Amino acid sequence: MLHMSFAACEADARMEESSSHGRSDRVPCHGRQAFVMGLKAVDDESQPDSALDQAPAQIRDKGCHGRYEGDHRSIHHVAPCFGREKRNLPGIRANPA
Repeated sequence: MLHMSFAACEADARMEESSSHGRSDRVPCHGRQAFVMGLKAVDDESQPDSALDQAPAQIRDKGCHGRYEGDHRSIHHVAPCFGREKRNLPGIRANPA
């Protein structure tokens, strides 16, 4: 569903882009923007904050945004947090790189 959503808005959605430090889960690019995503999953859907608090640093530490810095794109780190049991989206966090 996530990938189809990106395709519907004509975003170039790349999956699992690698860097020397790790991989991002998705990197949709649209226009002059790149959204480096780290997908999170939690068992306790009432407490997504702990996973989301760690996400921006984990995305940054993996360094997957580096390939987009040279082409003058706006880079955003995005961490959607999915609930395993109910399969919902209890939280999302987005920060500029």
